[in-house]
Amino acid sequence: MSEITAEMAKALVAENERLFKLLERMVDQMLPLEEIEDLPGYSRVLTAEVLLAERDKLKAENESLRNDAERYRWLRANQFDALEIMEKFVGEQMEYVTDEELDDAIDAAIISPENP
Repeated sequence: MSEITAEMAKALVAENERLFKLLERMVDQMLPLEEIEDLPGYSRVLTAEVLLAERDKLKAENESLRNDAERYRWLRANQFDALEIMEKFVGEQMEYVTDEELDDAIDAAIISPENP
């Protein structure tokens, strides 16, 4: 077995350091970053908790938008039923009807057994 010389040891240490720096750059490229407000050009690594919270927020927003789209499509396809809903609220002074009350009325009509 041959002995390791000082030059060989230095070369191995240098190669180890080079590979470690390469690995660090590769990992840095894979981590999601978020810009730091008020510090242009600087960013920080996003934690899994931050990413999961953002995902949950986007999922909730997506669900809300899907519900709104479903209501719109139902209103467009069921114009006469929509008019009946509106007439019900006109008797209750439409200006006092909340968005939630109107959404609830449309949702109830959508799941109604009489709905085609």
